[in-house]
Amino acid sequence: MTPHLPDKTFGPDALAALLLVSRRSLYRHLYELTGLTPGAWLRELRPDMARHLLEAGTYPTIAEVAYASGFSSPSQFGRVFLERFGCRPSEYGR
Repeated sequence: MTPHLPDKTFGPDALAALLLVSRRSLYRHLYELTGLTPGAWLRELRPDMARHLLEAGTYPTIAEVAYASGFSSPSQFGRVFLERFGCRPSEYGR
């Protein structure tokens, strides 16, 4: 996992700069590989990162997991997590 994912301002432009490619090249190559735009790909990675943090028990609260995985609020995190995994973060792993 990238150390940049927790930064909620880290987006496609920052990813392109980090990889030393143009924004257009990033879009083209990432779409060819994944079928996703860079923004959509990052939105896919963040819930996965949160799931791993929940499994590891790294943080004592759901709010801390939300912020550590790049979400701007625990409510947004809960909504995305429920949509993605079919259960609330507090129910995960029970």
